[in-house]
Amino acid sequence: MERRVENRTILDNFAADFARIVEKHAKYAIVSGFVAIAHGRSRGTEDVDIIIERLSGKKFKALHEDIIKNGFECIQTSDPEGLYKKR
Repeated sequence: MERRVENRTILDNFAADFARIVEKHAKYAIVSGFVAIAHGRSRGTEDVDIIIERLSGKKFKALHEDIIKNGFECIQTSDPEGLYKKR
C-alpha cells in the first residue's frame, strides 16, 4: 500500500526538502513543535527542530555546503567552521 499526503503545506515541504539533504550526511530526528503540526495540532510557532548525530568538522562542512547549494541559508553565519566551533 502506497501512502501519500496530497495537500502538503509550505512547512511540510520545507522540512522534507531539508531532511533529504541532511539524511545524505547524518542520522537525524525531527523533534518538538513540527511533529505536532505535522499531525494536525495547532501551534503558536512553526519552527522545525532537528537533532543530528555528532559529526566531524569535515562532515559538518560537507553538510553545510550541501545545504547552501540547495538554496537554504544559515542566519548565524555563512562560515561552517565558525558554526562547528560554536557547539
